[in-house]
Parts: sequence; C-alpha cells; structure tokens
Amino acid sequence: MKKFIWVFSLIILATVISACGNGNDTTKKEENKKISLNQYKKIFKQTINKNKGNAEIKIGDLEKVDTGRYSMPLNSDGSMALFIEVDKDKNFKNAKVAATSEALEIYNDELHIAFNSLLKSMDKDLNENQQKAVLKKLGITNSTELTDKIEVYTIDDIRFTYYSKIENNSVILEGEYK
Repeated sequence: MKKFIWVFSLIILATVISACGNGNDTTKKEENKKISLNQYKKIFKQTINKNKGNAEIKIGDLEKVDTGRYSMPLNSDGSMALFIEVDKDKNFKNAKVAATSEALEIYNDELHIAFNSLLKSMDKDLNENQQKAVLKKLGITNSTELTDKIEVYTIDDIRFTYYSKIENNSVILEGEYK
C-alpha cells in the first residue's frame, strides 16, 4: 500500500512540475475548465454588474431547464438570457447569451454588455480591445438588424460561436473551452 501511495504521489508531483515548469498558461485554462455551475454564475454576474452602468439589465434567478442545462434571464421581459451547460458533475461546459430580435432592437446596448460579459467571464485576461476584436471577427456589430449568419472564432483555447437566424428570430453568442 505504501508503494502505491508513493508512486501515486510521484505521478501527482510530476504532473504539477510539468504544468508549472513549461512557461505556458495551461494550468489557468485547465482550472477554468473545472469551474462549477455556481462559480461560473458568480463570475458572470460579477462581470455583468461591473460593466452594466445604467443599462437595463436585471439578472434573474438561475433555473434548471433540463438535465445539465440552466437558464438565467438578463432582463425583465425574458427576451435576453444566459444559458449554461454543465457535465454530470455540474462542472461548466459552455455558456450562451441568447436574445430575440426584439431584444436586439430594444436592448441593443444591454445585449452588447451581455456579450462582452460572456467574453470576459470565459477569459478574464481579455482586455477591451481584444473583446472588440473578437466581436468584430464574429461579425457582431451594433446593428439592430437580424441576419442569417454563423461565425466561429477561437482565442486562447476558447471557441466563440455567433449564431444569428431570421427564421428562429434570435441571436446567440456561445463560449466554450476547447
């Protein structure tokens, strides 16, 4: 038994040393991949509250939609929401900010705050210029016009996907660790 504990300890130590000694930022990304549902919710709420100013963003309660899927309204009429998916251990998998075309028109500023908050909650090191660059690469503008579009952009091992569908009357920005 002592030999097993010794070998197990060496494996753990080697893993920690290799992760710390390579000069990369992989441990931070790995930690982000292991955050819980409640941790992500807290990070997103803090990010949105820090950036909302006088915008009409009213964060509602987190509700279970289905197994591993949760939603949280971002305004009083429910036309904007955050959707979070988790694995069987309730570890964060991905998040989506979704809105109807009405929200795109009426709450355009609030929607962009929510989009930026999604970016920042996925990678706290993204500065404002990088956030703008990601939104630009995804084709997200301040336009209130709904178009048919799917764009994908990956930065720092995080894949962001923007969906805009006239038929579904919605826009969605999704963030997911690769």
